[in-house]
Amino acid sequence: MKLKKLLKESNVWDRQFGESLPTLKQCAEKYAAKQTITEKTGGEKTYRTLLKLEKCINELEKDFKRDERDMDDDRASNVKKSIGNIKQSWTAIWADFNER
Repeated sequence: MKLKKLLKESNVWDRQFGESLPTLKQCAEKYAAKQTITEKTGGEKTYRTLLKLEKCINELEKDFKRDERDMDDDRASNVKKSIGNIKQSWTAIWADFNER
């Protein structure tokens, strides 16, 4: 990391007259607050994308159930298994998103 970039990112010196320098605890809290991703802060695009993905997965499952009768058994079994894996992956991603 270049020193110039590091100095640009630092706002330690942007303070009012008489204010003390920030403590390590204050800096850590401010950093943690920036890193939190929720629906209302920096993750609204991710949130909308996850909801759209869930809708697409549900539509795919609905279409599969409608067309399952026309497929041979091996193909239907493979598609059903793949949809199950997609749903399981989506659930894990959703849980990870909600933990942040």
